[in-house]
Amino acid sequence: MTKKSLVKLRNQAAAAGYVRPMGVPSLLKMLCQSTTNDPLLVAVAAPLTRWAREVWLATGPEHLRPKDCLSGHELHTAAGLIRDTVLPQGPLLAVQSALKQLNWSLPQAHIMGGSAQGQFDMTRGTPTMLKHYVVLAHQDNVNNELAKLFAVKGLLSADQEHD
Repeated sequence: MTKKSLVKLRNQAAAAGYVRPMGVPSLLKMLCQSTTNDPLLVAVAAPLTRWAREVWLATGPEHLRPKDCLSGHELHTAAGLIRDTVLPQGPLLAVQSALKQLNWSLPQAHIMGGSAQGQFDMTRGTPTMLKHYVVLAHQDNVNNELAKLFAVKGLLSADQEHD
C-alpha cells in the first residue's frame, strides 16, 4: 500500500476511537488505542509474519511441511530478489516494503532485523515471536515520528525530549 493510503487508514482508525480531540494529528490520537490497531503496523506485520512462517515451515520437520511450502533454495533466491531488485508488485514487494518501513534488512533468507533490535534467526523461533519485535520496532518508528512532529511544531524546547 502507498504511504498516502496508509495515512488515510490511520486517520480513519483514529477517528473510530473513543478519544476524538479536534485539531490533534491522527498519530497522537492513535496513542489512545492499542498499538495493534494501527493500520500501518498491520500492513507491515502481515508480510513479515508470512515470510517468517515460510522459513519456519521450510526448516522444520519434513513430514509436517505443507506441499506448497518453498524450499530453502527458493527462499534464498526470493531473499536475493527482496534485497537487490526493484520489484513491481506481489508478496516479495510487500516484504521489501515492510523491511524498509522498519529500517530492517534481510541479509539471508532466515535472518531478519535492524541495528536497534539486532538480527533474528527465524529458524529458532516461531513467527509470532518475530511479530513481538515488529511491534517494538513499529513503536520506535512512531516515537521518532512524534519527536519530529514536536520539533516541527515547536512543542519541545532544545533541552527537552518526550518520554
